Amino acid sequence: MKKVLSVTLAFTASAVLAGCTIGGEPVYPELPNPTIQIPDTPGQLGEVNDHGLVEKDFGEPGFSSDPETSERILALAPISISGDWPCDVPSVNGAYLAFAFEIKTTPAFHPVHSLGEDSFQFTDGTFEAFADDGTAVDTPVPNQSQCVPSHLSPPQDLVTNQSGIGWVLFDLPEDAASIAYIPSWGGGWEWQLP
Repeated sequence: MKKVLSVTLAFTASAVLAGCTIGGEPVYPELPNPTIQIPDTPGQLGEVNDHGLVEKDFGEPGFSSDPETSERILALAPISISGDWPCDVPSVNGAYLAFAFEIKTTPAFHPVHSLGEDSFQFTDGTFEAFADDGTAVDTPVPNQSQCVPSHLSPPQDLVTNQSGIGWVLFDLPEDAASIAYIPSWGGGWEWQLP
């Protein structure tokens, strides 16, 4: 992460000097193209690590399955990183990094049946980040609603057979090693940073 963060800090500093605005309006990175493919057959969801999360490489999707049928119902993955993010709120942990998260649901996904009364949400409290030594980063996603326009955020209310991509703005220290999504129904995925 130190390599990614130091390059990002240098790039961000030059972008700030360049202005990061056109005509007074912030300029945001473009959303990447979708990449997730969900296999038709049920499969191993992955090994659970010391944080109680399924460990993934960056870009590798985490899958959720229907507990009754074992059909895959949902996939989620961070697929891109941007250090060039306009945000007027100062970073507390070190530097802002925006991650494009792709989410995809299958025909077997039905919000209330699949997730109970909980909907799949991308909120400040559903994300975590961990340092090299495994400790949790304090408040890793503090300014999503202030710094990311809603049309660039991940979809909030998922429906059957949906695909969407949106940016999540993390505030990370230099020694950050991974980011995680922890849904309200339990479990979750942790992605190692490149």
